[in-house]
Amino acid sequence: MPPAAPVPAPADPAALVAALGPRPRVVLVGDVGSGKSTLSTALADALAASGAPATGICADPGQPAFGPPGAASLAARRGGAWHLTALEGLATLDAGRYRLPLIEAVRRLAAATDDQPLVLDAPGVARGAPAAELLPALVGAARATHVLALTQDDAPLPVAAELLATPATVLHVRAAAAAAPRPPADRVTFRTAAWDAWLTGARPLALPRLAFVLAGRPALGDPAAWPGRQVALLDASGATLTLAQVVSLAPSHLHLLSPPVDPSRVAVVLVRDAGRAPDATLATRPWPTPRPPRPSPPRPGAHPALRLDLGPPPADRVTRFAPAFLGGLWDDPTLHLRHDLARRGVLFDLGDLGALPAKLVHQLSDVFVTHAHMDHFSGMLALLRRRLGATAPCRLYGPPGLAARVAAAIAAFTWDRIGDDGPRFHVAELHDATLRWTALQPGRPAAPLPDTPAPAGQLLADRDLTVRAAPLDHAGLPVLAFALRERDRHLVRPDRLAAAPHAPGPWVGALVAAMDAGAADTLIRLPDGASAPAARLAADLLTREPGQTVAYATDLGDTPSNRAALIALARGADLLVCEASFAQADAPRAARTGHLTARACGEIAAAAAVRRLAPFHPSHRYEADPAPLYAEVRAAFPGALAPTGLGLTAR
Repeated sequence: MPPAAPVPAPADPAALVAALGPRPRVVLVGDVGSGKSTLSTALADALAASGAPATGICADPGQPAFGPPGAASLAARRGGAWHLTALEGLATLDAGRYRLPLIEAVRRLAAATDDQPLVLDAPGVARGAPAAELLPALVGAARATHVLALTQDDAPLPVAAELLATPATVLHVRAAAAAAPRPPADRVTFRTAAWDAWLTGARPLALPRLAFVLAGRPALGDPAAWPGRQVALLDASGATLTLAQVVSLAPSHLHLLSPPVDPSRVAVVLVRDAGRAPDATLATRPWPTPRPPRPSPPRPGAHPALRLDLGPPPADRVTRFAPAFLGGLWDDPTLHLRHDLARRGVLFDLGDLGALPAKLVHQLSDVFVTHAHMDHFSGMLALLRRRLGATAPCRLYGPPGLAARVAAAIAAFTWDRIGDDGPRFHVAELHDATLRWTALQPGRPAAPLPDTPAPAGQLLADRDLTVRAAPLDHAGLPVLAFALRERDRHLVRPDRLAAAPHAPGPWVGALVAAMDAGAADTLIRLPDGASAPAARLAADLLTREPGQTVAYATDLGDTPSNRAALIALARGADLLVCEASFAQADAPRAARTGHLTARACGEIAAAAAVRRLAPFHPSHRYEADPAPLYAEVRAAFPGALAPTGLGLTAR
């Protein structure tokens, strides 16, 4: 057992290099805020200056000095910057809890360094049983010759005895006087910025559920718990290909936002407890405790429960909003589009909101209501109930009469104890080319707001999206169809970034955000302290890519005027969600009730030249077997989506 050796304090990198001898392999340990990352970087630079360039391993998945959070990373130190060469995905920020995976990750990374000089930055776990188990194991995994134990005073670390029991020489080093823990909020901001930078240039990726093994014991039965989760994509040998973020878990596919990767190489998807919190920060997200299902008896003769999986957007579209139906094929229709980074969601229609968690209801910014028939508006009561405690107003858009119906829902209840804390709604009715606004809040009288223009039916235009509406007819009742288009996005060109004079970092995310917001004159602060206009940097580093367009139409009669208006609204859309309520044999009933047949749905999609069609809202008269209905749609539009389990050939 080598004795502890004293070194000058506070630590001087040049003096440390002299004390370490040739070809050292060093593990730095200490409490959070003891300056390990700063000293490891300075030590790597001092080794390079002495003619012994060192490789670095960052083994702190929660506060990485380099590489993405949620991983152990291997990097080379060149030109005053760390250059990532390999990583081991952990999908957790908690080094103390997932000690064994971290140890094995370090062992694999260290094996790639042979016996070259190495500097390993250990996580800030220096006390208790986790530290006593983890730190000596990291020393062994790295084949370390030395341990630098950083302390704020002359007292040894609580795990000094365990470290002295390793084959390495232990050097007690006084932490720099300026070393101090980051405030918790700053730690969260730091790792979130690092994760955002990692996802810069990421694209949608859909992995078939049958093509990979899922590891980490996640809650498979709760799709609502998946969006925003961090995952590691591994090949068949267990090597990490990349880290990605979940967009949604569908019955047939896992939809991700991922850096470029060959999907055919993905053999394992590892998920633990790292992911986006409700405020979009990267945090530890425990999996929800499963609840026993509440079985509901099926209707006599009904087909088993079916869902329509909308799948990922086309690969040549850049999207932040993932569309998904909240319920099954026979539930009251509600289409939810959730932003995968921001705290924002959008709804089309207010049918059954039972599958939408309360925290996502609070994140709804805009709700677009086609009309107020019960199956499209009964969710207003759930929206009202579950918006209690929300601070920002929720905007609702719809045809004339919508404000009175929202007011009636509010008036159905007694609000004597609500005060000024009731949920707020700003309701917009489309009257020709004008939006008439009303502010509604429980416990307060309705208040008119200024009208706003709606040229060509444009209801909304902000930094994320635009939404237009087209008035249609539903057996004499005015209804609206909607088209949502995401703003174009800027993506990083990896080849240009690799050749840039500055190492990747949060500045890249700031550049993309500035260009997406149209703020091309924004000055971007670079790692060397200089600043440059966003437009100048973007010309070299970014490309502009189109966002997706989603059109939504339901409850409309098959009339020439309806067809013309919907075809114009949906023309070229990436996804058209359109009702296909009746079979062609029941066309008279469809005409009488103001609905589309399956054939008409397919013909409209074909005439609008949409890229994908999701026929929905079938009549309950086809519950026993909806397959012929979808076959009729596909006769007119061969690429139409269909629920799995119907026995139709996939298109």
